[in-house]
Amino acid sequence: MKVTDIITRTLELLGEINPLDTESELSPNSLPAEGLIVSYLDQAVEDVFLQAPAYTLPWCELPGPVVPHGDGSGHIVLPDDCMGRFVIRLHGWRREVTRVITPDDALYALQRNPVTRGGTERPVCVSTVDDEGRPVLEYYSLPVRVRNPSAEKMLYVRRVTVPRSRESYAGYEIGGSPRLLTPVAVRCAYYVSLSLGNAAMTSWCEQETTKQILRL
Repeated sequence: MKVTDIITRTLELLGEINPLDTESELSPNSLPAEGLIVSYLDQAVEDVFLQAPAYTLPWCELPGPVVPHGDGSGHIVLPDDCMGRFVIRLHGWRREVTRVITPDDALYALQRNPVTRGGTERPVCVSTVDDEGRPVLEYYSLPVRVRNPSAEKMLYVRRVTVPRSRESYAGYEIGGSPRLLTPVAVRCAYYVSLSLGNAAMTSWCEQETTKQILRL
């Protein structure tokens, strides 16, 4: 999925949607410049990637390592460019974790008790920070006898940072399934129309983004 393809599709969508608002000053001949579209691409991509099915996403290997806490739980130090989508499976788990919770989730309090925490049948991962302020993924849990845990699978999705100059983004590849192109373009059109104060276009794009993601 190329940035230039997203820009082109976004411009097409803005031109197609414009007739819905007869009072809008935006017309197919006065569409926003590429720079405006590019300024919203990072957020548009993240919005869609956080909701899209796992099989459409550009996965990368987490560098690790897996750090045990000595009681069956542990953590994995995360790189700074994590978007919030993970696939984690440690050796000994019966299933992989794809839904990561945060410390404000009610389920998190249960992880402090060895009796109520997640185990090999239903493991739990929590996105938080350690005592040094580093982003980590805590895991719960493995049997206490497992002293040197290892991962069968540790994947994450990198946060996208699109270059702002045309020379740099001309050949920039975001990755992921080609099917993500339209949802990302619609979401980008949403932010553009919002910034231009076009309420009808903004509303249409918001609803259409949800529809496009459900079709993936």
